Amino acid sequence: MKIRERRMAWLVGGLVGVMILYAILSTVLLVPLSRSGAELADSLKKYNQFHSDTVKRADYQRRLNALAAQVYDKNPDTASRQLRVRLLEMARASHLDESELLLQQIEAISEKLNNIELLNEVGWNVTCVGGLKELTDFLYLIKNEPHPVRVDKLFIQPREGRTVKASFLCTTLVLSPMIGHDKAANRDFTIWTPPAPANATTQPAAVLLAAADRIRYNGIAERDLFSPYVPRPPSPVEVAAPPPAPTPPSPPGGPDYNRYRLAGLSEFGTEGELPVLLVDQTNQKGQQYGVGQSVLDLKIALVDYRPLPSQDQPEILSPSRLILQSGQGDYWAVELGQSLSQKRRLNNDDLPLELQTSPATAPAAAPGLVTPAQPAADTGDTTATGTPHSPAEQSEKPAKESGTLPHDES
Repeated sequence: MKIRERRMAWLVGGLVGVMILYAILSTVLLVPLSRSGAELADSLKKYNQFHSDTVKRADYQRRLNALAAQVYDKNPDTASRQLRVRLLEMARASHLDESELLLQQIEAISEKLNNIELLNEVGWNVTCVGGLKELTDFLYLIKNEPHPVRVDKLFIQPREGRTVKASFLCTTLVLSPMIGHDKAANRDFTIWTPPAPANATTQPAAVLLAAADRIRYNGIAERDLFSPYVPRPPSPVEVAAPPPAPTPPSPPGGPDYNRYRLAGLSEFGTEGELPVLLVDQTNQKGQQYGVGQSVLDLKIALVDYRPLPSQDQPEILSPSRLILQSGQGDYWAVELGQSLSQKRRLNNDDLPLELQTSPATAPAAAPGLVTPAQPAADTGDTTATGTPHSPAEQSEKPAKESGTLPHDES
């Protein structure tokens, strides 16, 4: 055999030997070691579960012992009688009518788990009649009872005289010893025994009913929440006041009041500026007028800047209006945008203080009112175009501190 062939034979034999050795080691060492690791992990998981169950069991048993110490009694009949006594005491403290109080005992209800009796539920069907305040006090005292008490199936029915009839089920718990059964030994054993009930301390009813937590429920009685719904009486129909009678049209041959429309009232102005802008609707041309000048047979008496309710829409304030005086001494008001034919007569009480008939008792002029100067005598009339005849009439125009052009009605 040549050297090259011998080397190839040694190489193949070595590889086969390594594979055989790996198979032997895997069977003898690695497989048992892997199996042991899985068993160790499973054991650790079971230990953690057992530890968690032990901790939970201790917590559950502590809570169960605390609950068992709060029950009325270990015996269901005794616990039911004690609950009845407490219900009567709380009803008296709530000032409910005992003649209308009815207590009916219910049959004990047993709760079981895996054929192990856990507890018994005993109680009474309660029916009472009284005011909402007394019923609220009664339920509040039951809620704050130191023993485990529950209210179910509450039904409230309104009655006459702001009284109600209420019925509900009031129950309490009685914990039983937990008895298990060992099938292998065919015998019973005690899993848990409830401790003896402690003497629960009950606060006086007067203290509980005066607490701030109880006062929050006063709205139930004050608002009479459970009274039957009574619809509101229909509101009286308000008859709208008839609109003011329109100004009668001018007689034939009289002044054409529909010709002029009030287009602007200047709120501010300089000395000599005319605050009133009237538009001649025949040619749509505007003409400025001042206080004291005349339009047709009417004299501009005053520009009233008092904010007053509008005649057509009283909910909207009218900022200003023009007051005119007729030859007979009557005063008329024209709103911005109206024609002179839409003027309305003003009573003495509707006039500004400057124009009322008792100037001796009237206070000083109100701000925002443009009033005419009071000359010693009338010096003359003006033309229909509003141009004064003399310098004395021109001086009667209102003087203002600062000004703008008369604003348009829009």
